[in-house]
This record gives sequence, C-alpha cells and structure tokens, in this order.
Amino acid sequence: MRHTFCYYAGLYNIPLVIVQAVVGHMSPEMTKHYSMHATHKEIKESFRNMPNLLNFSQPTEKQLPASKEPERDKLAELVQVADIKKIQKAIKLLEG
Repeated sequence: MRHTFCYYAGLYNIPLVIVQAVVGHMSPEMTKHYSMHATHKEIKESFRNMPNLLNFSQPTEKQLPASKEPERDKLAELVQVADIKKIQKAIKLLEG
C-alpha cells in the first residue's frame, strides 16, 4: 500500500516532502524510489520528441519545406514545452 500511495502521490504532483512525512521514510531518496515512475503517457510523449535514431541521414535545410506561415511553426514549437494550463487557455482563446 505504501508503494502504491507513493506512486499515485507522484502522479498527482504531491510534493516529495509531504509524501515522505506521510509514509515515514527517513530519506527523500527512498520516497523518490517509489513515487518517481513514468506514466505511459509521459513515456509516449518523451519518445515523440526523440529523433528517429534509425534514420541515418539528417534532413538539410534544403530538404525541409519552407514554411509560408512562421507563426504556425513557432506555435507548434511552444506547444511542445508550454505549461498545460497555458495550453488550455490558448485552446479556449482559439475556439473563441
């Protein structure tokens, strides 16, 4: 039960010191061991950002299509690293 509690507390971003205090671990390292598991969604998103390692040739500038709308490219870049709350606000704004 302690392992499961630590795992779910980590998923819900409960601060490590609070989880440590609740379960009675002597060190934060022990709590991290149980609470820092990656979810399937996090794993999938992380690998989506990884370059294709089996593609031995990297595209050159000439191979990449020239964007006619650089604003869309910039937005796509920002979406990859933006805080989810900002993304939610942007969606509401765009759906207007």
